[in-house]
Amino acid sequence: MPENVLPEPVYPQKPNPVEMTEREYQKLNAIRTWKTWGSPYFKSRWHSGELRPIIPYLFTEWNAISIATTAGRITMPSKA
Repeated sequence: MPENVLPEPVYPQKPNPVEMTEREYQKLNAIRTWKTWGSPYFKSRWHSGELRPIIPYLFTEWNAISIATTAGRITMPSKA
């Protein structure tokens, strides 16, 4: 009786990953940290006196239409 064997996985997509040195790994993490935490934090401090609403944009009519058309619920008339 043959044993049940799992199929070969499709992943990883990169079959031969290159080993990173500790220095390269730390540099990559530093860049990711800056992009995700550092830059937005300092931008918010720089523009602290300005009103920069994000939430109201989510509830505008234009955004609702663009979300609905992206989801395929509304078809926009062609300009032809």
